[in-house]
Amino acid sequence: MIRTYPKQTRNLLAFGTDTIAFSIALGFININTILPAFVSHLGASSTSVGLLVTVFGLSWSLPQLFAGNIVARFKRKKPIVLLMAFVGRLTMPAIAILIATTGTSSPWLIQVMLYVALAVFLGSDAFAAVCWLDMLGRALPAEKRGRYISVWQSIAALGVMGASQLVRVILSDGGPPFPDNFALIFALGSTALYISAIAATMIYEIPPSGEDAATAPIAWRDFGSRLLAIWREDHRLRQASVTRVIFSYGAMAFPFYVIHATEELRIPEETIGVFIFAQTVGTIVASLILGRIADQEGPQRSIQIGSLVILSAPILALIIAVGGETVTFLHNVYLWIYICIGLATNLLFLGFVNYVLDIAPASRRTIYLGAFNTFNSIGVVAPILAGWLLGVTSYSVLFAVSLTFGIIALVAALRLPAIRHRS
Repeated sequence: MIRTYPKQTRNLLAFGTDTIAFSIALGFININTILPAFVSHLGASSTSVGLLVTVFGLSWSLPQLFAGNIVARFKRKKPIVLLMAFVGRLTMPAIAILIATTGTSSPWLIQVMLYVALAVFLGSDAFAAVCWLDMLGRALPAEKRGRYISVWQSIAALGVMGASQLVRVILSDGGPPFPDNFALIFALGSTALYISAIAATMIYEIPPSGEDAATAPIAWRDFGSRLLAIWREDHRLRQASVTRVIFSYGAMAFPFYVIHATEELRIPEETIGVFIFAQTVGTIVASLILGRIADQEGPQRSIQIGSLVILSAPILALIIAVGGETVTFLHNVYLWIYICIGLATNLLFLGFVNYVLDIAPASRRTIYLGAFNTFNSIGVVAPILAGWLLGVTSYSVLFAVSLTFGIIALVAALRLPAIRHRS
């Protein structure tokens, strides 16, 4: 049976615009630069900064454990995507308005509401993402989908670079005063989120049929036992999951690099825009190089090479933290840390998720991802540990611990079984 893909041009533009606008939005609402810098200005402790990153990660990963089994009950997925996109994202412009109207009179309220807003936004979008990927799989030919995604990612990277320049101007001495500058940044991010949602309305959803027919949902009473059975049976899934968790602890210092740069090294705050730019460069490098390596040699090779390169971030930060004024010249290469962060962020999909997709049988792919995401929740608390550690010790200790976990993650990555990559 020859598969048909009606309205390909329409879907190409709709999915592409959605992807690009969403990526730009996350450039403005950046978890490794903008959000830590903002709550730090509000007087948040290092532990609170870690909690913010943990809320960000848990809100995205945990709902996906149940989302696949829930949305499998619905034949049409587009209504769920639109409901989650338009309603769940309302929290982000609400935060921008709250900041603009209250100023710094209630910093504790803004912090609490920011955590709630992120939880609602990311939790709802986690459900939308499951449906969105299902629609994408049926909307475009598999042999062309990778090339389309590469084009979207490239355009999105250019958009994020433009956003980083806007951030640089907004946070400069000539920009609005605090907290109006961050309110404007959140407003711009919210605008991009709703451009993304509007683009999603243009998607033409192709009904499931034949080999793409909707998978029957698993009875909830059997859900836990199915997860445990797969965990016991497949040592590759166990090893990939353990490596991913250790990798998360190796990245525990990511949200604190920007605070170290602006508060300890006295690098101007407008440089945050440049950090976002550098992080985007890292994601492009990962897409072009590690993506090709994953295609040719398997995703485990991308994980191994990426883990090795990322080790340079805590090494560089540790040298600067220990050396102090004697290594001022290294401040000029602090951007490399953010290139590594961008590479690490992209490696999560190019490497780890890609690896799990390769080892998972087609009939059990959803539950494999559910088991993987469930175990990975252990790693989401790493930023809280990092914040506590920074509060009771120093940046030098935090970077040293991060480096230690990074080395362990590299050793674990080198032990990942090679797999034959799907053609």
